[in-house]
Amino acid sequence: ATPRHKRSLTMTQARRSSPTPMAITATWQGAGAKADAVSARIVAAHSSIDLDGSLTPTGLQLDKLQFSSAGKKIWQLAAVVRLSWSPFWQIGSLQLSGPDSSLTFKASGGPRGTFELTAGRVDSAWLQDWMKIGGPAWQLHSLQSSGRVVDGALVFDAAVAAQITTPTEPAELKLAVSGDAAGLQLKDLTVTESGRVLTHATGR
Repeated sequence: ATPRHKRSLTMTQARRSSPTPMAITATWQGAGAKADAVSARIVAAHSSIDLDGSLTPTGLQLDKLQFSSAGKKIWQLAAVVRLSWSPFWQIGSLQLSGPDSSLTFKASGGPRGTFELTAGRVDSAWLQDWMKIGGPAWQLHSLQSSGRVVDGALVFDAAVAAQITTPTEPAELKLAVSGDAAGLQLKDLTVTESGRVLTHATGR
């Protein structure tokens, strides 16, 4: 029989791209190259990520993922999802939902790679413990984007609606952009404040 194993890991003051040190704790147990019980918790300042799952040589299955910020639960995994990296990397339907926000992501690599990404009501304050965010605060109202690889080039469409904090009134931003082998096409960029258009642009 393949010997079973059980391990744990603790890291403090870990820092990569995050502006604050991270504390990481993890435990796993399994047999051979498989770990059928993986748990981890990552804490950065006032935010945390908790996950449970299992690991094989070709992929990771997430049974639980919860993201919290400032003591508030922001997102949790709506359904089990699998991440594979052989023969090509692939992410099944990742669905994160919360009281006020949502995010879904599905993607696959390789010569015919594809991706789909949607998000709603994402606040920049939730990310500040994990990465440096310059400029004013913002809230993403909606994001819809999808793409695929065609003859080695990424062909995609994206639409964004967001609110940006300004010294006077919040500014509303709408962006629609697409891309292909010929480059980027700006379909619409509009910034308004109190109903007044501050910026409007289109073109390549």
